[in-house]
Amino acid sequence: MSERKVPKLRFAGFTDDWKQRKLGEVLLVRNEFAEQHYFKIDIELENLEPETGRLIGDLSIRTKTNSIFKKGDILFGRLRPYLKKWHLAQTNGLKSGEIWAFYSTDEFCRNFIYLLVQTENFLKIANISAGTKMPRAD
Repeated sequence: MSERKVPKLRFAGFTDDWKQRKLGEVLLVRNEFAEQHYFKIDIELENLEPETGRLIGDLSIRTKTNSIFKKGDILFGRLRPYLKKWHLAQTNGLKSGEIWAFYSTDEFCRNFIYLLVQTENFLKIANISAGTKMPRAD
């Protein structure tokens, strides 16, 4: 009987056994909409600083979008994904349709997803895009 290998790298506080899952089981895409007047923040692609996860610029409501994200969602710029724009949402708000809002019901999976969208492997897949002039991850 072979001994089960347990990865040595673990999130702080994670003591459960490892489970192998397909990405689609833990990474969900938020497709929710709401009225603008419920929110004070609007994140557009230009508000995501490349490669840092930081927000920049004016975040006040500027567009007619009603696509929402929630606190804890991982925002990822799907238009020209090679620009490497991501952010871990600290509040609820509105977002551009050119930004995906990924979420997971599991906190450890959410942390994993946030790190995953920053990896070269994820970016390689995201850059297999639809469109040529304005490529979008699909």
